[in-house]
Amino acid sequence: MQLAKNIKNKRELELQSGVHGFKMPKSKNTNFYQYYHRIAEKRRNTPSYQTWRVILNTFKDFAGENITFSEITSIFCEKFLDYLQNKVSLKGTKLKNSYINKHLNYLFIVVRQAINDKIISENPLQNIKLLKIKEPEIIYLTLPELKQLVKTDFKYSVLKRAFIFACLTGLRWSDVYKLQWSEIKESEGKYLLAYRQKKTQEQNYLPLFYSPHICLS
Repeated sequence: MQLAKNIKNKRELELQSGVHGFKMPKSKNTNFYQYYHRIAEKRRNTPSYQTWRVILNTFKDFAGENITFSEITSIFCEKFLDYLQNKVSLKGTKLKNSYINKHLNYLFIVVRQAINDKIISENPLQNIKLLKIKEPEIIYLTLPELKQLVKTDFKYSVLKRAFIFACLTGLRWSDVYKLQWSEIKESEGKYLLAYRQKKTQEQNYLPLFYSPHICLS
């Protein structure tokens, strides 16, 4: 009981120090925007880099570049969510819930990394829930449409071939982007794609009913 009281008193003192303007721990005065920016820059050579940049700029529009970790509270996160829900895009429409969730998910990544780096000890986003999303209607290309696409000239030939390959295999763009020739196996004239999904990190094996050179060579 005495130990519990000591911990309680210490915690109350820490909270009161913050409220009344006493010096915060050094880590809490770390610039949050710069930390967010460094994490985004680590993705520079990945397909998601541009998304990180756009989402980081949206955060900067709301919070500025001088915000510190001490200001990233649960109240701040609620205000940021409200800002996103009322923000109007360049098209003059409000942001979709799926895009708002992407902003929150990227912020989750940064906050979790900050906890791992011992900059903060608690997650200010723990009470923030992702918005509900209506499942979109999935529209597939018909075989005649795909054949027409094959015949259509396009200046980015690599992108065209990658898209056709994705259509024929069902692979996500993230998996096509990182695909290596070594992941395509051939045996007795038959081809097999042995790859690890980027999203789930699961090892998958996908039979190919045609030579991959048709699209990728």
